Parts: sequence; C-alpha cells; structure tokens
Amino acid sequence: MGVLEEKKETARKVVTTKEEGPNLKGTMIAVMLLGGFIVLSWFGVYWLYLVRL
Repeated sequence: MGVLEEKKETARKVVTTKEEGPNLKGTMIAVMLLGGFIVLSWFGVYWLYLVRL
C-alpha cells in the first residue's frame, strides 16, 4: 500500500516562557477611585436624608 518512511527529528531545546497579561495596575486604581466616589456619594445622600428627617 504505502511506503513507510521513518523521519528523524533533531533534538530541539524548547524554551517555555510564562505569558504574562498586560499590566492592569492603572485599571485597578481607576476602579478603586470610582468605587470610592460611589460609596462617598451614597454616604452623602444618606447623610442628607438623615439631616432632613
């Protein structure tokens, strides 16, 4: 049927590097600032509610 060919592969050194994602430090800071603003806004509205009772 078919001719069986044996292929020799040369030994290669495979260097695996750990793929790191993009630096998200700035994103973390922006999310924390936005979250802090939202929390402060809620406390401000709650304080305003208590004052006007």
